[in-house]
Amino acid sequence: MFKKHPSIYIIAAAISLACSSALSPTHAASDIPGTKQLVRGIVTQDLEAAGYFQQGVNSYNQRDLDIAADAFQKALERDPKIAPAHFYLGNILNEKGRTGEAIAQYQQALALNPDLEEAHYNLGVIYYQQGQIDAAISAYERTLAINPENSYAYYNLGAIYYQLDRLEEANVAYRQTIRLSPENADAYYNLGIVLEKQGQLEAAAVAYQKAVEINPNLAAGYNSLGNILSRQNQPEEAIAAYKEAIRRHPNDPSAHYNLGVILYYQEQLKDAVRPLKRARDLYRSQGQTSKADEVDLLIQQIEVLRKQPRR
Repeated sequence: MFKKHPSIYIIAAAISLACSSALSPTHAASDIPGTKQLVRGIVTQDLEAAGYFQQGVNSYNQRDLDIAADAFQKALERDPKIAPAHFYLGNILNEKGRTGEAIAQYQQALALNPDLEEAHYNLGVIYYQQGQIDAAISAYERTLAINPENSYAYYNLGAIYYQLDRLEEANVAYRQTIRLSPENADAYYNLGIVLEKQGQLEAAAVAYQKAVEINPNLAAGYNSLGNILSRQNQPEEAIAAYKEAIRRHPNDPSAHYNLGVILYYQEQLKDAVRPLKRARDLYRSQGQTSKADEVDLLIQQIEVLRKQPRR
């Protein structure tokens, strides 16, 4: 889990609000429009090589990857200095899981054209997936040096900085993403996570609210908003947020759990049991047996309290 909430003690058990998910994932290489666009301008003076290259681009855009790869190879046999052909081959090899060969093709493309933005970006994605974090950061920084308007690179840098606990840099990266892509709900959601960890709860709540306004189906946004409202002692608003999270994603155990916990604190013991049982069953069905057992223990403790005479 990327974010944790302070422990909330109930009877003898330490219970904390659950997170439905961590940061929204980084954008993959195939997400960036430049990876599929037709290359503009003349790529080679060799007409036969140019013909093979265009065949490759057409086949690539039609998702005929094997035919595209063959065409790009033939183009490079005629003219090895066609940087975009190396780039497209890198994309194809990467999609086939041959990342080592993909890296070599991207590097060859950059040796021929150091300003090929998409190649730097795609290398950043691969390096990140391989755990080469410093190399990924460098690749994204090179991407932005070429094109400061690349929101995808800022978004992925934000995720990396967060994982490195470089929160202020993550904050800046996500704000840059939002500046360039104001309808990016995931960027607002991730910014909310960063702000929450920085202790800026009101700003985090605003970010989560904006995320769900843009994408009403972002259940994790409602769940995280509920957690903040709970910490701000706004139980009714938190309950409404958790219920909305459940409506959007009925099989997320954390939202059911959080609803049960806050109902307990409102001394609505009978109402608390139902969502807690649902959370327990979902955790168990999803293979999270230790969490299911913890919730089951809490249910048992609440049932004991319900049987005690009220004072």
